[in-house]
Amino acid sequence: MPRRYLVTVRIRRSRGPPLVRRYVVHIVRPADERTGEWPPGALRRRQRQPSPPQQQHPRRPGADLLSRAAAQGQAREVRALLASGVRPNGRNRFGRTALQTMMMGSVKVAQLLLRHGADPNCVDPTTLTRPVHDAAREGFLDTLKMLHQAGAHLEVQDLWGRLPVDLAKEQGHHHIVQYLQAAAATDDPADGLQPQLQERMPACHHEG
Repeated sequence: MPRRYLVTVRIRRSRGPPLVRRYVVHIVRPADERTGEWPPGALRRRQRQPSPPQQQHPRRPGADLLSRAAAQGQAREVRALLASGVRPNGRNRFGRTALQTMMMGSVKVAQLLLRHGADPNCVDPTTLTRPVHDAAREGFLDTLKMLHQAGAHLEVQDLWGRLPVDLAKEQGHHHIVQYLQAAAATDDPADGLQPQLQERMPACHHEG
């Protein structure tokens, strides 16, 4: 009798998750085991139903480009994309906005996005983190101040129940801890708000 084997093949791609294909292989014993010759059609392959593709957010070229430029700290490219009509709160293919993917040390990029209406309280769909979590964890006080002045909440928890101040303590960013503790005592995000950021921040949405 032929033996049946399940063979799984993973095909790596430069972008996205690997492709997975599964096959059922039937192996028949040779007619003459002494010669080792296999009869015609001894090896047959039947493709099984491929694994369902991983769910991804719809492709939004504008949001993808803006997120990539923000992540690389390219202020000039970010300015050009915003001027061309790309929405600052549009989500990329991974469900994140440019403010969530931005290079946290680039105050200029943060300023551009916030001026154009980026939501400083947009929540990561996977970890529930917000931009203030990232700025506190990475130790960028100027960016954190700008987010706070734009209306970002500081007493917010991520998926593991951590506040921005908790992340700053874990990383040893004492200047961030001092700022967050002082802000928590007298939290008024509108106090000293820059004129160009005083517009009402829109709710985070999925438009690209």
